[in-house]
Amino acid sequence: MDVDGAPPPREVLASIQALRAVAAWSVVLHHYCLIFAVDNPSWWRRGFLDHGAAGVDVFFVVSGLVMGLSTSDSAITPRGFMAKRLGRIVPAYWLYTLVVALLITRVPDMMVNQGYSPEFLVSSLLFVPAQNPSGVGLVPINTVGWSLNVEMAFYVIVAASLFAQRTQRWLWIASGVVLLQKLLSPLGIVSSLYGDPVLYEFLMGLAAAHLWQSGALRGRGWVFGCLALFAIVCLLRPPVPSGLVRAVDYGVPAFLLVCAFLGLERYFARASIFAHLGNHSYSVYLIHPTILYAGWYIHRSARGHGVFISWCCLAVIALLGAASYRLLERPAGRVLTRWLMPRER
Repeated sequence: MDVDGAPPPREVLASIQALRAVAAWSVVLHHYCLIFAVDNPSWWRRGFLDHGAAGVDVFFVVSGLVMGLSTSDSAITPRGFMAKRLGRIVPAYWLYTLVVALLITRVPDMMVNQGYSPEFLVSSLLFVPAQNPSGVGLVPINTVGWSLNVEMAFYVIVAASLFAQRTQRWLWIASGVVLLQKLLSPLGIVSSLYGDPVLYEFLMGLAAAHLWQSGALRGRGWVFGCLALFAIVCLLRPPVPSGLVRAVDYGVPAFLLVCAFLGLERYFARASIFAHLGNHSYSVYLIHPTILYAGWYIHRSARGHGVFISWCCLAVIALLGAASYRLLERPAGRVLTRWLMPRER
């Protein structure tokens, strides 16, 4: 994209793919430090312990951005939209949820603080929030899947908005999010999980999509570089003690970071590696807790070589994430999407 030109009509933005990878590995390193470095962590580990979870907030803003860009197509239908979303999300999530369920029942000493029941497994597979039998809260069997439960609710809202005129869709999406968070959840009609203000981070993503499509995120690279640095500094600052919600503490800087990366799109587009890293991020996100727990279990049993084992875990996560995308996500997703797509008459 030229500095003074219009944004290219790219379905896949290299800058957002890079940000997906950053967000995924931020969460990975957050959990890595919780498991392997919670006692006397170094300065960088302390940073990921305190702020690595903000990668989820970046994911939510990115998801809102992608939905905003995808719904600008007047030809998209609710069924077609959900077919693509389910094809992207379901195959890997179902497989790794079943793997975790198997490990919980067969190697319970490895999967600590995790519970299982057949009913809970079904609710996890169907993206229905339910209390974990272990008592850790509204988290599914694959614990990172709580964010997918929130994401799936947003997809349903977006799909419903597709019945409206194209120019009104964002208004209906915003209304649906407010309805879910401010009325349906507090009244007990839906799960309390949907009362979390992080839902508004999706709307921040919609705003970023509007800025991108309007051409507002054009300019000199150093300006957006400074904006990215400012956003990162804000993400690394301790939460404001006044009780401001996570959507403000992490959501607003995440929005600024997404905008900054979009402004730097022309630089990221020059290197294909960012597309690959972004493609792997979903599998990396899903598999990393299991690999880290396995490493912790081996370390505890072997009583030594903790540093070596922990770093091996990170390497395995990266390799399995890449393999999972190529061998599972992409082929299985295509099959499921074709099966769910409306048939032409």
